[in-house]
Amino acid sequence: MEFVNETMKLSYPPELGNQDISRWMIRTLTSVIEHCPAGLGSRLLEIVQEGVCIWVADDQGVWSADDYEYEVLFFPSQKLKIN
Repeated sequence: MEFVNETMKLSYPPELGNQDISRWMIRTLTSVIEHCPAGLGSRLLEIVQEGVCIWVADDQGVWSADDYEYEVLFFPSQKLKIN
């Protein structure tokens, strides 16, 4: 998962032609967290926290309001489902 964290950190901001790939990356990580065995989700989030924070901050404003709300803001809400 350290590789995932580094990939997220280095891939922001996405190039204009890579936004679909970026959506896929976020959706895939969200799915991994959703299906993570109980007790491991918190550890996984700790490992990818830096990369996730960069995407959630969206300092470059690369996402439209709709994409940001659906793709990016949805991601950290998954943490609430992990015990």
